[in-house]
Amino acid sequence: GAVPAVATSAAPQLIATLAEDDDDAPAAAAAAEGDADAAAATEAEPQLISEVQITGLEEYKDLERLAWSVVQVRPNLAVTNEDVQEDANRLFDTGYFNSVSPVPEDTRDGVRLKYEITPYPVMKKVVVYGATEMPPNELQRVLNEHHGQMTNLNLFDVRKTVQDIDQWYMERGLFGQVHRGEGTAVEFVGDTLSVEVEEGIVRNVHVKFLDRETGNPVPGRTKLPVILRNVLTRPGKVYSLVTGQRDITRVQMMECSEDVNMIPSHANENSSEIDLTLNVTEKRTSDLNAGFGTCPSDFTHGFLSGLIGQLDFSQKNLGGRNQKLNGKMELGKRKHIFRLIHTDPWIEGDRYKTSRTVSIQKMFADSTLVHAPASPGNNAKADSASASASADGGAAQPSQASDPAAAAAATEPPKEARAASAAATGAVAAASSEGDPAAGGDAGGALASSAGNGGAADASGAAAVATVAGELGAASAAADSAAPVAEQPAGSPTKQAPTSKGFRIQREEAAVEFSRHIHPFWEGTLGLSFQRAGPRNSEGPCLEDEYGSPLTVSGRAFDDALVLKAEAVHSSDGHAQAVLSSEQSLPLPGMLSFTRLRMQGSRAFMWRDVTFSAFGQCGSVRGDLPPYDAFLMGGTNSVRGYDEGALGSGSRFAVGTVELQKTLPQPLQTMQGVVFADYGTDMGSGAEVLGDPAGKRGKPGTGYGYGVGLRVDSPLGPLRFEFAWNDKRRRKYHFGIGYRF
Repeated sequence: GAVPAVATSAAPQLIATLAEDDDDAPAAAAAAEGDADAAAATEAEPQLISEVQITGLEEYKDLERLAWSVVQVRPNLAVTNEDVQEDANRLFDTGYFNSVSPVPEDTRDGVRLKYEITPYPVMKKVVVYGATEMPPNELQRVLNEHHGQMTNLNLFDVRKTVQDIDQWYMERGLFGQVHRGEGTAVEFVGDTLSVEVEEGIVRNVHVKFLDRETGNPVPGRTKLPVILRNVLTRPGKVYSLVTGQRDITRVQMMECSEDVNMIPSHANENSSEIDLTLNVTEKRTSDLNAGFGTCPSDFTHGFLSGLIGQLDFSQKNLGGRNQKLNGKMELGKRKHIFRLIHTDPWIEGDRYKTSRTVSIQKMFADSTLVHAPASPGNNAKADSASASASADGGAAQPSQASDPAAAAAATEPPKEARAASAAATGAVAAASSEGDPAAGGDAGGALASSAGNGGAADASGAAAVATVAGELGAASAAADSAAPVAEQPAGSPTKQAPTSKGFRIQREEAAVEFSRHIHPFWEGTLGLSFQRAGPRNSEGPCLEDEYGSPLTVSGRAFDDALVLKAEAVHSSDGHAQAVLSSEQSLPLPGMLSFTRLRMQGSRAFMWRDVTFSAFGQCGSVRGDLPPYDAFLMGGTNSVRGYDEGALGSGSRFAVGTVELQKTLPQPLQTMQGVVFADYGTDMGSGAEVLGDPAGKRGKPGTGYGYGVGLRVDSPLGPLRFEFAWNDKRRRKYHFGIGYRF
């Protein structure tokens, strides 16, 4: 209901009967004797006013002038009681005067009429009662237009004042308003405006678990403190719709929650206190999946090479504490992965909401991204064997020359063959989830990458990339036939290219990481990991490649490192992202010593219905660098137009990409056309990698690619079909699942 105005004004005082003189005796006698008619006639008789005075406004000259302009009784005029009363009413109706009292006085010259006037005080300050969220200065700002006005509620716009205060609470999503109950909500006390506000104070926050099917209350599996620590609304605070919605979102993001809502209710009818009920529907948190999958990039080595057997286990609410335990096993022809990750998304008692991830893993990954198997290209028989390499990915073995003398007399390959060899991308490059980020993965930190997101997603599933099957056999044969040949001095016998030694990289890692938000748009991660890696073949440890180059820095079967990692990720409006990462190995005896730095960033701009995207990344390693940890370039997630890792590998790298995307018109609105260009360089650092694997295999180290593509939205995620040319005028099809950046 409307706030009642407080009547603080006195009614006008009427003039008493004027003093009687000798001529008034008959009228007075008639009144005393009860002759009402005679008395009325006497009071209605005009009286001569000799003087008019206005008092009480000496300090308010403007109001004094206003009063004189309103008063119509003047000296030397004969007026009646009714005329004086009308003057008093006119003065009071101006709204500036709290009281008006006409006082007649007999004088020798006649009747002196004095108006005793008391003005309303001027409002000088505001006092708020019951407002804990709206400070007094905010209320003064709301009432600023009334500051300095007379404190007359008849003039004061009470309704607008109440609406302004209520609007302030509504705009901020707070439960609060001007008092609507009995009593006075807005009143003046002297020169002070007093306002009483009611706020909805939270009394209790209850959590109720509901059945997924029936919606009936059921016992919950999640511990109440784990849920309530995500709720910022606390008893004793004013209930905020904005904070309540954020609370719902935070609880909804918990792995154990399927549906969440919050219902406020009055604690009792006579109180403004509020009880909140948080309704939580839990989801199934345990999963065990087994089956077969594919790694499209491995199809470059044959159909069977791309098949992977998978076994995944996950518990997303371990012990009712919203902690996650993930186990993963992948078995394939070219790689094996065993991984176990435990994540606590909020360490108990930590006020910064720091998460902790502990992980261990063991994996076997193919080495062809760096050490592509080389094939001899200096005799026709070897070329024939290489060109006829089977589609199952088996590297063609060099045929032995039946005539050693003829082999010794073989001449140096022509210049055109050497040029083709230098342009070759090596033998078939298999995309591996453990590759370096320059080629779409992370050779040295796949565990850390998967651990950073709780380990729920394996690095190999981040963006599956592959060469289109229609090109597989031809690409393999072309790469083998274009294998580099070590140049010999003029006139000397040509040395046969070494036979490829197939091997895989075995990695073992154990890591612990801590992550938290260090800024509204920045998340920081600090971790420590023990890493062990080394090449192995079917016979055991493999310490040299086919060129006799070492494969480990230590010269032992494995290289060990204890690595401290720091990473910062920036994400603002969803169209920009930046990642800064550093890894520093601890200088312990018998372990690798290196410093690795990486940076990457992306930005998207919209212009009408066209999206312009730019992406760049770079990195550098100082210190020990085994070949399997070099930065790789080339492939679907790097420089398109090249095979995976075929552009180069080095201790430094830089890759840049620009894309234009446009959604196709109906009925193809689920597709996007893409035009792109990529560039990558190892900055001349290929030879700094142990054994110079890129230089010995003829990888150019610098190159670019450009082309067109199609993006298709599907239940599996975005599918990418791309056709690219590189700077060597070679064409290549690419296929990928997921966004490139």
